[in-house]
Amino acid sequence: METERRSSEPRGSEALPETQSLRRFFGGSRSSVQAEIQLQQRAFATGTTATGTTVRGKSEVSLPLHARVSEVSEIESELRWYDVAGSDEAVYTASLTPSCFSLVLVCALRGVSIWMPMMLITPIGVLQFSVLYIICFASPQYLFASGVWLLPNSASKSLSVMKSFATVLMLGQIAEEFHEISESMKVLRQSRLSITRGRRLLGCWLCISIQYIQALMVMVTSGQVILGRQNPIEPLWMTYYVFMTLSFDNMLVKFIMYVRTMERHTIWKVEISHPETPTSRTRSQRLDFAQRLAVLWVPLVLAASVSILCRVFNVLPITLLRYGPVSNEKPVVMFSSLSLPAGCCPSVASINNSYADTVSVSVPCLSPEAPEDWPNRPLVYWVASPSHKAMPTSLQIREGRTSDGSKALLAGHVEAKPLELWPWMSRHGYEAQDIDTVLGKLNDETLGIGLYHRTFAYVAEIQVHPFPWFEEVAIYAIARNRVTGALSPKPAVSNVLHGKRCPPHCEICDRQGQCRRCQEGFRKDKDSTCHPCPEGCLRCPHGTSQCTKCKAKFGLVPYASKQICVPCSSDNCQSCDGPVQGAIPPSALPCHTCDPFYGLDLHGHCQRCEDENCLHCEGGSGCTACASGFVLDFGENVTCALCGPGCLSCSQKNVCSQCQEGFRLTAKGQCKACRPNCRTCDADAPRRRRQRREDYCEFGGCFPGFGWQKRHWGFLIRPECEACRVQHCVSCDHNAHFCTECSEDFGVTTSGGCFRCGLGCTSCRLAGSCLRCSDGFVLREHQCEPCADRCQKCTAAGPAHCDQDGCFPGWTAVQATWDEGPQSFVCRPCSDPDCPKCDIKGPGNCDDVPE
Repeated sequence: METERRSSEPRGSEALPETQSLRRFFGGSRSSVQAEIQLQQRAFATGTTATGTTVRGKSEVSLPLHARVSEVSEIESELRWYDVAGSDEAVYTASLTPSCFSLVLVCALRGVSIWMPMMLITPIGVLQFSVLYIICFASPQYLFASGVWLLPNSASKSLSVMKSFATVLMLGQIAEEFHEISESMKVLRQSRLSITRGRRLLGCWLCISIQYIQALMVMVTSGQVILGRQNPIEPLWMTYYVFMTLSFDNMLVKFIMYVRTMERHTIWKVEISHPETPTSRTRSQRLDFAQRLAVLWVPLVLAASVSILCRVFNVLPITLLRYGPVSNEKPVVMFSSLSLPAGCCPSVASINNSYADTVSVSVPCLSPEAPEDWPNRPLVYWVASPSHKAMPTSLQIREGRTSDGSKALLAGHVEAKPLELWPWMSRHGYEAQDIDTVLGKLNDETLGIGLYHRTFAYVAEIQVHPFPWFEEVAIYAIARNRVTGALSPKPAVSNVLHGKRCPPHCEICDRQGQCRRCQEGFRKDKDSTCHPCPEGCLRCPHGTSQCTKCKAKFGLVPYASKQICVPCSSDNCQSCDGPVQGAIPPSALPCHTCDPFYGLDLHGHCQRCEDENCLHCEGGSGCTACASGFVLDFGENVTCALCGPGCLSCSQKNVCSQCQEGFRLTAKGQCKACRPNCRTCDADAPRRRRQRREDYCEFGGCFPGFGWQKRHWGFLIRPECEACRVQHCVSCDHNAHFCTECSEDFGVTTSGGCFRCGLGCTSCRLAGSCLRCSDGFVLREHQCEPCADRCQKCTAAGPAHCDQDGCFPGWTAVQATWDEGPQSFVCRPCSDPDCPKCDIKGPGNCDDVPE
């Protein structure tokens, strides 16, 4: 602002056009009454009347009789101000830079309504504050980019120089803005509005406050975006954006004033009072200094200090305010971003069988801190986002937002727990050789990972409830190091879930995942999930205490208003059902009927028949029925004689009544072979020209590994048995590429394939029911569950459950302090990789030095 002493010459002809320009800008031409009042007002300010008569007091002012009361009061206030100025103050002219905020002050001083400029300030202020909000709070790219936090310090010298230069330019521009605010406050303090207490004065102070707050926000925001740039040219662009944000209202007002009034004003002049006496001049100088110090120098010094402190502590101001002190040291890496062999280890999302509409997600990660030494476990953040959108950044996931900045369908965070990778991988279906390969790669020093040497595995078990089934959704997750604040460079993404699947052990279910019928050996609960029946029970539709059918080698016994299954006393028993004598159920039941080739003795046990071809006998001797293909021969001793080639049963030798598989019975009682790979063929099929009856293989009558297929030979249709194209398949009728029955140790999948019984299982009868496990696994409820990592022997499955002497060579058992169990041991590597065994107290002492 520039000031000059007011001349003694009349200035009514100079001030009036500016006032008329403002009136034309906000409301067009005024009435002649208002023009006359304004003219008399300005004429009196110069010491003359409207006709040129010099006056010294309010009694000499002439006003029209029809002047409004509000206009009279306005002139009286001006008269009081000039009366005061005439005593110990002089009237000066001050200059203001045109802007939306100074426009309000000029209008208030020149008697024009301030509501119109206030209405102009509102959208501009909202727009400027919105831009600052978007940069500070809705733009993660200004805080986190390329997988790391944006920090002030950089290894590039050119980038550091450009940041320093741009910071100085920013402070200079902000200083100019604070200077304009300080001059506007001085004008308002020394103008005639200072002696009033009206709405105009409050409106002017409100505008100045808004302008000051906006300048402070621009100062903080510009420091954030300039110091956080990673390219040398970007800091200058950020400085340019700061200039445009601050000068937007100035340019807009200049443009509108020129278009509206066709007059271009580079500066606006207003009148203020200036003290003439030494006392008043000293008081005014002190007020000016205090105002300039508080409004201009204090913010600039604080801004410069914050910029220096940001460089010293390597943190940005807004990042510090929102997230606290952060750095990029020791980030927690997600397993899925390591590109490990065998596709290990993605975040697996699966339907939770315990709770309806709940999806469980297992998210593994690697942390540089050991669970035994570091109580602050990683914190894992996750979001549920539609799969058609791009992958969100790590900061967006922490904020619970998707890649476009919108709010995620669901979001949350959980604390990670220490993970044993071997149990986790086996539980999610990895083969044993894949586990060895992945663990070997993780321990390879060339990868820089060094599992259990320098990094340790953690896992976050996330429960998403209720899951948004109305969209195809994927789960994205990242981890945060609680000590350093570092985020995972790359998020982990789960498989896409877009529909509910049948729960485990469910035979039939609807589209919503509600089970309608369970498999044998399981019962359907109220929550439509399948729970296992008691031991030995095959069907229990009314609860675990009411079994209606037992498995083989078990007998159904009514006991204490219950139906329970008790094992038979003999392994070769076929039926042992019956009542129980006594108050306590027996551990075994006497047999009633034995398996084939066994006979029942007097004690209820099954004995092997003496004749190997005898099907039924009495106490091991005295054959009563022969096996298939044999007939009783009543000679010196009762024996079983062969019926004939391909014969299954007969009443006498060479007169067959039933043929073996792959043969058909002729009219003469002979067995003739069917077509290749055919187990049963139709003997009653009509004879056709040039076609034999053995050509008609029955549906489902092929040998294992073959399927029944129709083949067209001209007008003839000839069923044939073709080999199945699915490995380990037993039957594939109608489609050689879709298996309907698998061989032992394998089960049929929904896609018609055959999969093994399970990981770590060396022997099993039914799919999912194991009998014997390999090293590193323990048998539990017919399932092979893995021990801890590098653990060869354990009595319980899962993390930290290795036996004290159960680790593989080169590893030692260490007490797991983070586990609550008294006998919790994990395997840690010995200091010497060639050491087969080291001290149990620590991995550093080798007990057995190899030769």
